[in-house]
Amino acid sequence: MLHEDWFMRQISILIDAIINLVFKKNEPTDIFLNDVEMDQQLQSLILDKKFCEAEDLLYERMAPGDGDTLKAALKFYAELAQLSDTDLESHDFSREEIEQGISDITKAYGLDIDFLRE
Repeated sequence: MLHEDWFMRQISILIDAIINLVFKKNEPTDIFLNDVEMDQQLQSLILDKKFCEAEDLLYERMAPGDGDTLKAALKFYAELAQLSDTDLESHDFSREEIEQGISDITKAYGLDIDFLRE
C-alpha cells in the first residue's frame, strides 16, 4: 500500500510538471479540451473501465501539433493514477503502463521528460 501511494504521487508530480511546463496550468483539472467529442469518449471509456480502449483512442487521435490529444492523454493518465493497483490490474492496466504511456506520448510530441524523473 505504501508503494502504491508513493507511485501514485510520483505520477501526479510528473503529470503536474508537464502540464505546468507545456500549458502553463497548475493541474490536469485546469485543462479544457477543444475536442469535446474526444473528451466525452475518453470519459465514457474510463467510466466503463475500458482503459486499454481509451489509451488506443488517444494514440489513434495523436497528430503532430495537436495539443488537445496531449492534454487529453495527461488528463487520462492523471485519472488512472488515482485508481488503486487492484482496480487497474483487474482491468488489464498497471502503474508501469501509466508511466510508459506518459513517456511515449510526450516523446511523440517532442518533449523529453526523462529529466523530470531523475
